[in-house]
Amino acid sequence: MDMRSIRRQRSRELWQTRIMDCFESEKSVRAWCKEQGVGEGSYYYWLKQLRVESLFSQGGETQNALVHVFCEVPSALTESS
Repeated sequence: MDMRSIRRQRSRELWQTRIMDCFESEKSVRAWCKEQGVGEGSYYYWLKQLRVESLFSQGGETQNALVHVFCEVPSALTESS
């Protein structure tokens, strides 16, 4: 594995953890990003990358958990229907 692949894998793992932390915090993405000192653009870039990987992987529990997190419908939308 080359250094580029290693860095990409480490970034993927870091952002997977960050995105799960944001979701579990129940804060808005904007508030969470500001608190953590990360850019919203980076957050949404990695969210998209991880969604695609999760949806198309054949993988384990972590991958399946991400599909549920990323596809959850906010309660405000379901209550008004």
